[in-house]
Amino acid sequence: MPDPCKILVPVLLAATILSMPLPAVAGGEAEFKRGVALYRAKRYQEAAAYLEKALASGCGASDCYLYLGKAHYGAGNSTMATKRFAEAAEAFKGLPAGDIAQKMVLRLDPQGKFTKPTARASTTKAAAPGQNVYSGLAGRISVTPPHFGHKPVSQATIKAIRDAVLSLPPHLRKLLEDAGASISVSPNMIDKWPDSIKDLPENSPTLNLAEVPGRIYGKEMNIYESAKVRGSTALKQARPPSMMRHTVLNESVQILDDIMNISGDPELRKLYEKDKQRVPDSARARLATFLKNDDWGPRETCAEMGAAMLGGGDEFTADLYRYFPNTKAWLKTKLGI
Repeated sequence: MPDPCKILVPVLLAATILSMPLPAVAGGEAEFKRGVALYRAKRYQEAAAYLEKALASGCGASDCYLYLGKAHYGAGNSTMATKRFAEAAEAFKGLPAGDIAQKMVLRLDPQGKFTKPTARASTTKAAAPGQNVYSGLAGRISVTPPHFGHKPVSQATIKAIRDAVLSLPPHLRKLLEDAGASISVSPNMIDKWPDSIKDLPENSPTLNLAEVPGRIYGKEMNIYESAKVRGSTALKQARPPSMMRHTVLNESVQILDDIMNISGDPELRKLYEKDKQRVPDSARARLATFLKNDDWGPRETCAEMGAAMLGGGDEFTADLYRYFPNTKAWLKTKLGI
C-alpha cells in the first residue's frame, strides 16, 4: 500500500523529506528516531505516539513536526495531522519547513474545518518565488515551537537572525558552514528543553541559562528571544531584533574562535594584556566579564568586539573600542574585515 502522505505531497518534496538525515535533537532524541523508524516502516499509529513523546520531551526540530503530521495522517487522524502541520507552519514561517507545512494545511483542510481562522490566515500567505530558498548557514536555522503557552518566535527575530548570517563576510560564513555550524532559535531555553526548568537555579545571584540571550552547544548557536521570569514559566518582553542580531554575530565569532584559535593566539594575548591595563578602576566592575584572568577574558572580549565590527553592537561596544584598541586592530586583521 503506498504511503498516503505521498498522495498529498509532490513526489520530489516527499522524497526530499524522507531522505533527509535525522537532526541531532537534545530533548526526545531517542523517541524521535524511533518514531521516524516506525513511520518509515508504515506503522503510523505507533510512530505518532513516539513522535508525540519526542515533542513533549522538547524535540523542537522542524522534522519532528513534519513527521508527526504525516504519521497522524497515515494513521487516519486528519484532525491531529492538520493541527501539527498548522503549528509547524506558524512556528517555521519564513523557512522551508514552514512552506512544506503550509502546503499540507491547505491540502488537508482547505475549508478551515480543523484550523482556526487566525492560524490559517498566517499560513496561507503566498511566498514570492525564491523567497524562502536559503543555503549554507542561512538554511540551517531551525525554530523551536513554543511550550508553556508562550508566543511563537516572531518574524522580526527570525529576519534579524537570517540577516545577520547573510551579512557575514563570505570567507567567514564559509568557515562556519564547513565546520557544520547551525542556529536554533527558541522563545526561551525551556521551550527547547522543557525538562530543564526543573534544574534552573532560580535564586542564583547571576543570570541563569533561561535568562541569557543565547548559548553555544558544540557548533550549534542557540538563540533565545525572551528571558524567563524567575519562579514561573512566563517570559519577559521579547528582546529587540538588534540584540538578536548581535547575539548571532557574537556566537559566530566564538565558533570562529574555536576554528581559528583567535583568543588563544600568543600575539593576541600580549596585546590583550597590554590593553587590559588601560581600563580605569571606574570601568572595571562594568567590564568584569571582559577582564577575567582565565581564558574567558580574551574570549569574551574578542567575541563582543568581533560581533560589533561585523555589524552588531551593544552597551559594551564603546568602552571596549576605547580601552582595547590594540586588540581591536589585531582582531580586525585576523578576521579579514
